[in-house]
Amino acid sequence: MLEVSDDRITQLSDTIRGLRWNEKYVFLEVLVEGKFASLYFYFEEGVNYFYYSTLNTPIEPLVYKKYYLSVTPYHPTSIIINNTYKKQLKKNLICADGDIKIKNLSYNKKKLVEFFKAFYQCNWTDYQAYEKINKSKFKLKIAFIMNRSSFRVNDGQIEFYQFPVKISYSMGLEAEYLIPFNRYKWGIFTEVNYHYYKSDFSEPKLNSVTTINYQLIEIPIGVNYYIMLNENHRLFIRTAIVPNFIVGDSYISFYNPENRHELTSALNVFIGGGYCYKRLSIGFRYYSIRNITQNLYLRGSEFSQISIRLKYTFAQSK
Repeated sequence: MLEVSDDRITQLSDTIRGLRWNEKYVFLEVLVEGKFASLYFYFEEGVNYFYYSTLNTPIEPLVYKKYYLSVTPYHPTSIIINNTYKKQLKKNLICADGDIKIKNLSYNKKKLVEFFKAFYQCNWTDYQAYEKINKSKFKLKIAFIMNRSSFRVNDGQIEFYQFPVKISYSMGLEAEYLIPFNRYKWGIFTEVNYHYYKSDFSEPKLNSVTTINYQLIEIPIGVNYYIMLNENHRLFIRTAIVPNFIVGDSYISFYNPENRHELTSALNVFIGGGYCYKRLSIGFRYYSIRNITQNLYLRGSEFSQISIRLKYTFAQSK
């Protein structure tokens, strides 16, 4: 039932005629649900409607009506309020341990939800409040990283030198912003990670050694999507673009160890996923291939990387 009488009146007797109701099918949003009483909400054409039900009563409106009284065009408008909803709640939601303050109870979502919570807390009974999430969250994480890296480089003609696969360990930091939408399933993150790869390739026929010392700081920027299993368990999928910067004594030398060449920063991307349990998470990611010798004439290269990460959230907003 929706109350549809005019709220603009010219005499007090208009309020005595009673409210006018229109019956229609609508979806009600459940705000608070429990054994003894439940609170519902509906919004239409700028008007908030609240409903409630109890063990003894079906779903019915919480009656509230604000009238704007204007006797003459030149007379200031007065406001008259029908607060029947307070009598309804006082009569049907009784606290076993005492009264719940209802005199100053406003007809809005926040205050009515608080009232129903207080009712259940007063009666020591479980309930469920379905409140919309509208607060942003931030998380700071520390990562312990295991990288599996491989590298191959063109010898200047056609043949590629395949360097050994290397396992390395490093650390990183991550900042994540969780978007207050759809139960925080989406997040935007950035990281600062350190990686290194050191290896060499021997060519006995030429009595030569090609050596690489590759150190970099990467700063991925990307998005997370969480799949909620329950309150403590989640799966996630993430992807990012990965700007990176070469640091330290990074070089590649061909044939002669003293003949060193600079390596090149190369933008790439990754895709990955994993599992979260409370503040802990474990995940993997696969990086696209980098050409880190693109500044060298006729010496293209392919640097491949797979990463496994154990992360701990050491700080987060409430």
